[in-house]
Amino acid sequence: MSTDKDKFTLGETVQGIVGITSQEDIEANEIRVELAATERVRPGGGFVRDQLENVESRMYSQITQNAPQTQQMVCSMYRGQTLASPKLMIPKGCASNYPFKISIPQHLGPTFQGTRKDGRWLQRTWTLKAVLAVGGRPDVDTAREICVVIPPPQSSTA
Repeated sequence: MSTDKDKFTLGETVQGIVGITSQEDIEANEIRVELAATERVRPGGGFVRDQLENVESRMYSQITQNAPQTQQMVCSMYRGQTLASPKLMIPKGCASNYPFKISIPQHLGPTFQGTRKDGRWLQRTWTLKAVLAVGGRPDVDTAREICVVIPPPQSSTA
């Protein structure tokens, strides 16, 4: 799987190609690309004075009220997918490319690692995963993290 770049902004569309080379005849159910964002939070040393929560350090995942404050939590912030190809037959020796586009929601948090105002450590990652779904056996997949940043402020032209 390749993309046109490694750094994306919130609200941007990721464009890329899933490349498949077959060493046997494969009847694929689909080829899809998944985009997932995960927040990992671990306990910290307590309230950090004079530190304000911002779009980077705030939590975007839903945390239950009875979640333990003393254990690391892993929360799914976002999951989306797009179809690169519907059901198809891939013959042995075939090398093909399947283009895809998937949008990053603009209302969520960017890639981040650091301390929050409440003293807890937050790590937010975005992962792009290509999946070749094959019936009757395990899917074949590959994944990589991408960097998602806040878009630059709009400049006013006078």
